[in-house]
Amino acid sequence: MAILAVVVLILWNIPAYLESKRSKVTVLNQDYILLQNSSLLTKQTMFIPKMTIQFLKRRISLWPEKKQIAGLTVNVRSGITKRSFNIDYQKQADIDSVMKWYKE
Repeated sequence: MAILAVVVLILWNIPAYLESKRSKVTVLNQDYILLQNSSLLTKQTMFIPKMTIQFLKRRISLWPEKKQIAGLTVNVRSGITKRSFNIDYQKQADIDSVMKWYKE
């Protein structure tokens, strides 16, 4: 039973680890941020202007909090609709730098 629990934990952590290595959020300059999401077969790169962002929301889960890992949701104006982009499993310092950039 203990071996099964260890195997399940390992298999549960592998997708999160791979997503953290393939995803990225960074401030490019005063006007743009870069978001990269990557799954197994696709990769999305978004350059988001500051003036189109409606709001940013930082998400901190109970388990990754001890390792200083957080997520970010970016809501962007897009005509009549809104678009939402999520970045998960990023360093909390990177998320905090984006939040600080947006508040300036």
